[in-house]
Amino acid sequence: MKEYRALLADPDSNVRLAALDEMLKSSEPAMRELAFEAGFASADQNMRALTLRARILSMKSFILEAQNVAKLADEEWRKVTNHFGGPARSYTITKVDAQTGNIDIYQCPNGRVAGQEFSFSCGNSAVRLRLADGAVMTGTWSYGGVAVAVKLTLQ
Repeated sequence: MKEYRALLADPDSNVRLAALDEMLKSSEPAMRELAFEAGFASADQNMRALTLRARILSMKSFILEAQNVAKLADEEWRKVTNHFGGPARSYTITKVDAQTGNIDIYQCPNGRVAGQEFSFSCGNSAVRLRLADGAVMTGTWSYGGVAVAVKLTLQ
């Protein structure tokens, strides 16, 4: 592991990316977790994108948390909670394509992770997320003309 830590700090971005990619594909859980931590903490945008893709493609499910809901008017809040199901909603990933980044989520068969973004839609609702600081994605969940800020924690 010490060798990989040194490679992740290498001045050559190609060396860093190759080491991170190998670590993310490791069969050792401790190695993968180290890779996720290092990748999400990196200032290198390519390393962050590679880490995001690997994390999303490895997840079986995730929870979106609504943010700033106190700012919504009562009528908007009722519309959102009726569809969203409360301040948090769980999604189950049913299929991933590691080559394309396409993701099927239960009842939402058209998700995609690309670069530092993750998006999907379900009927009349759409989710657009972008990697923020660390292992957190932020964005919007839109439904019926109402957009709500949402957060996805990846670790």
